[in-house]
Amino acid sequence: MARERWGTFSVRDHTRKHPFAVDALIYDRLIIPRPANPEERLRWSKAGWEPDQLDSILCTLGIFDAEKNPNGRAITVPWDNYTRDLFNRRAETARIVNEEANYGLTRRLLATELLPDAPQGIRRVAILAAYPSITAVQKEWIGYNERERRETLTIALVHRFVVPAPRGKSEQELLQEAVTLAKDSEFQKKRTQMYRWQDDVIRTGMSSEEALEEMAQYVDEYNVATKKAVGRVYTKFAFTLVPIALTALGGPIGTAVAAGSIANLVRFWIFDRKPVIEAAENEAAAMFHTIRKELGWALVSLNA
Repeated sequence: MARERWGTFSVRDHTRKHPFAVDALIYDRLIIPRPANPEERLRWSKAGWEPDQLDSILCTLGIFDAEKNPNGRAITVPWDNYTRDLFNRRAETARIVNEEANYGLTRRLLATELLPDAPQGIRRVAILAAYPSITAVQKEWIGYNERERRETLTIALVHRFVVPAPRGKSEQELLQEAVTLAKDSEFQKKRTQMYRWQDDVIRTGMSSEEALEEMAQYVDEYNVATKKAVGRVYTKFAFTLVPIALTALGGPIGTAVAAGSIANLVRFWIFDRKPVIEAAENEAAAMFHTIRKELGWALVSLNA
């Protein structure tokens, strides 16, 4: 049974910069509120929440459906009078008056009372309120239970190591790139390694600052291990080519040597050209390395 980590979002997270591009890589599924009817859709439009833009984004993410689209990354929650009333009651009870905190409450409700059922065959590891920035986290009432530690550490990791690099690409193109990589089974395995490291950080009581320093070291060490592995591949490739080059000297056995060398070259191309990275505990950083390598996204520190 697959173990997943889901992120929950507010009614307007799709209107921010690079919507869901990073989130599609960090979380297995995204729980996103969606207007349930034409009246609610009109209300969203008047509020500036761009329901048409949300539709386009959901199309790219793919809405999960057990039969029609089991690989969909998004799970939508209908937003209607009931969910709005529930939101208002919880906000009043919590005495939340700050507008930004109210949007954060939406994420909390989707992670608790409005949490949709898990797809068949999926066991949830954690449901996290996914914040757009560290600044947004700091504006809300954050405690220190395990879930909230995981939320704050996740957003700290994201804004330290994963930054989209537009390079003339549209928001939709950035999202499509992220979704394509997120569907790759090898990338998903690397993300699971990062989850395990994160859970170990929480169990041992390591601070977020210490965890970020450790991950930064892992990223550096993983990059070094990757360069060494690639170097070994180049070396092996060179030695594979040498016998073919020698046949240029001619001789009675030249044809036989060439045939065997070409066979080895084909074998190299099929089986040996992929670097085997011996990174040990640094595997927790593999996901970030892959994001940079495959998408060309930056790994730099951000404050918001």
